[in-house]
Amino acid sequence: AQAILASSIDRSTSIGFHTSCATMFRLAISLFFPVASAEKWAVIAAGSSGFWNYRHQADSCHAYQLMVKSGVPAENIILMMQDDVAKSSENPFPGQLFNKPGNDSPDVYKGCKVDYSGDIVTAQLFLDVLTSNTTGAKGKVLKSTEEDTVFVNFVDHG
Repeated sequence: AQAILASSIDRSTSIGFHTSCATMFRLAISLFFPVASAEKWAVIAAGSSGFWNYRHQADSCHAYQLMVKSGVPAENIILMMQDDVAKSSENPFPGQLFNKPGNDSPDVYKGCKVDYSGDIVTAQLFLDVLTSNTTGAKGKVLKSTEEDTVFVNFVDHG
């Protein structure tokens, strides 16, 4: 049993040493040859309107909250939706949206920054934002590079 334990300790020490050397080597290389840091981006769109499609706008706002929580800078999140549900007279909680039942459900609309709202939210606008077409999209557009990570979420029927 002692031989097995000693052998196990020797291997884990050796693995730890090699891992440390590899980490130090990568750090040294990065100091001499800086690599462009990748950015995180998100394009989130709710494709429907009206209180009867509540879930689409609530889910889009929830996606926005998840992106912020996961480290995507707010300036790199582009949210588009009709934005007519939170303020709807049919909403029993004016100015709020929830995407799950229960008394402890957070208001996913709170802090949600809608970049494009109302009738300007169209399929063409969605494409313009994705392709960085500032002729069509007059606000924020996706400015990602091939090194970046992009999350695209389109919430609607089917």
